[in-house]
Amino acid sequence: MTEEKQGGTTPEPEAIASATDQASEDTVAAVAVADEPATSTDDLAATTQAEDAPQPEPEPQALQRLRITARALGIDWPAALDYPGFIRSLDPRNDRHVAMLTACTSVLRGAGYAAFNGSLPAQPMQSAIAAEYTHATAPLRRLVDRYTGEICVALCAKQPIPAWALAALPGLPATMQVSGHRAGQYESAVLNLAEAAVLAPRVGEVFNGAIVEVAHDDPGKGTVIVRDPAIEASVSGSASLPLGADVRVSLVEADPVRRVTRFELAG
Repeated sequence: MTEEKQGGTTPEPEAIASATDQASEDTVAAVAVADEPATSTDDLAATTQAEDAPQPEPEPQALQRLRITARALGIDWPAALDYPGFIRSLDPRNDRHVAMLTACTSVLRGAGYAAFNGSLPAQPMQSAIAAEYTHATAPLRRLVDRYTGEICVALCAKQPIPAWALAALPGLPATMQVSGHRAGQYESAVLNLAEAAVLAPRVGEVFNGAIVEVAHDDPGKGTVIVRDPAIEASVSGSASLPLGADVRVSLVEADPVRRVTRFELAG
């Protein structure tokens, strides 16, 4: 047991935040935490036993993009099947389904932490996984777990909750937003590096894919999902890109050093 767990000192969020960079809070659901000090463990019981992850419903454009992605990857998504049903139909043992699950994290944009005490947030759903969600189950994986874990230990032991844990909770949502953004940048860089390394020997080849996004300021640029290997990358063309259309694209650049992969519409 560390000195902090014995109640000796209060951990500094700035000192611990770097540890959370291992895990992206943009690709994983957020946990709701207590907002204000409670007068007893009974007051806080309802709070810590229902740590939900609030996030708005996905925008229609985001769902449209995911449907195009599913088609590009050769995954059936019936028109009558809603997003929650589709997510639950994916098999993480299937490589293309794993790529689809990764793509689904795009609807996590806007997810965040909600601080509360006693009453649940008005909107407790984590829409990307189509359920209420708690993530305070991996001790010290994220900064927020340092505090929610300490609260749970106190509740289970029927002991007073450490004042330092309660005092830190109001500021945790903002701290986690910053660290989550940094972690997301790191994960994106790693993914870009891996994709460029895989495709580097295949520059000049033509691939099947689908246009999932077109730039607002330049309709000749956008994003393509390639089916095999399952990769998302930038694409350009001499004319406006056909959003949602199946296309053939030529790999013109795959540079692991710069972590850049780029396609062009094949003639």
